[in-house]
Amino acid sequence: MAEFTSECTIVIAAPVESVYEYVGEFPRHVEWNQQPTKIAKITAGPIGVGSVFRAEEKPPRNTPWIMKMIFPLLGKLMGGTGYTEAEITVLDTNRRVAWTAFAPKKKGGLNARAEWEINLEPQGEGTRVTQGVQFQLLGKMVANMDPEKLSQQTGEEMAANLAYLKTVLETQSAQSGAANQPAFA
Repeated sequence: MAEFTSECTIVIAAPVESVYEYVGEFPRHVEWNQQPTKIAKITAGPIGVGSVFRAEEKPPRNTPWIMKMIFPLLGKLMGGTGYTEAEITVLDTNRRVAWTAFAPKKKGGLNARAEWEINLEPQGEGTRVTQGVQFQLLGKMVANMDPEKLSQQTGEEMAANLAYLKTVLETQSAQSGAANQPAFA
């Protein structure tokens, strides 16, 4: 088993309410997080604590090209299902969104487990966004992976994703602000 943690922070020029609303709508993570390509809710009812989602994912952008080529094969060799599942564990309005993600095996058990969170703090008229993860890669094939390198790579990926989230939300905030401005003749 390989375990690691990582954390990244960014300030977004958008109100905390807008940031929370956006990151709390879990299927929208594909719009700013470059790893999931599809997220579908698999439990009934509105999105809330306990909601479970299934995601199709590609390797992180900073994965070496050779690993990107063998990523699908490695998943099959480890008995993977080809998808991950995530369950929302916390929706604390305008403060925190958290979820547990699993990479299940076809015959039961897990290849990976991760505890993700996004913490929000008002920062003037903007929002300080901190994303963190505690990750466990399970099984013999990953036992010798370097946790420090995994933490660094994950941190780089989170930083890139949060920078993209910042761009998306600041663009939306600017557009909604412009729409609320009076027109001058």
